Amino acid sequence: MVHMSEDQVIQFSLDEVQSTKLRASRTVLGRLFTTDQISTLELRDALVDAWQIKGRVRVSTTSHGLFEIMLPNLEAKSWALKLSPWIINDKLLILRAWVPSIPRKIFEEIAVAPFRIQLWGVKEDCCTKLFGRKMVATAIGQVLDLDVFACTDTGERFIKVRALIDFAKPLRSQLMAASDEVDNFWVTLKYEFLPSFCYHCGRVGHARSECLFESPKGRERFGPHMSTKKMGRRIYDEETIP
Repeated sequence: MVHMSEDQVIQFSLDEVQSTKLRASRTVLGRLFTTDQISTLELRDALVDAWQIKGRVRVSTTSHGLFEIMLPNLEAKSWALKLSPWIINDKLLILRAWVPSIPRKIFEEIAVAPFRIQLWGVKEDCCTKLFGRKMVATAIGQVLDLDVFACTDTGERFIKVRALIDFAKPLRSQLMAASDEVDNFWVTLKYEFLPSFCYHCGRVGHARSECLFESPKGRERFGPHMSTKKMGRRIYDEETIP
């Protein structure tokens, strides 16, 4: 019989109660933007089908409203994180590396992810990398890379930007460009392979019939026209970005 006092502290390490190192090397946290009830089995099957990864994939839930996804090895984990966000069954899935002692605010934090945006309707003399960076960095988020493209069908030029987007906020459908030298004009935003989103509030993760938000004020016009599969061809030039 072991006897100990009530105030005695029992020391332990995380490795003694769970395989922390193994989980950290193979596991990611995922936030699925949807109001649907998705079971861990449904998500696992969808991921296996989309990722075509050899080896076992395990999916469980956390107390923070996230999914914990364990992949077969470190290589699979690194690959999944690198290509995040994912569109799984027309739903946005943002991944982050798993860490011990998951903070309570992690759900809100897993909302920002890189995404490709196309800027259309830009005046020809403004269709440059510097213009695209100014517009997107000011109104949406950090620009990761960008270039000028041309539509393969019509030759019309547009700017393609890869930027960090906060998907907890409404998307932007258009931006107003203003200059002393050029008359004001509207720039239309199209998102490459955008999953389903609300045409009322502009947020990803629910349909208009499920919306509980107010429509943003201003000239935002949400709809299927904001999603595009047109890639275009890159226009090579010598313009540099500082």
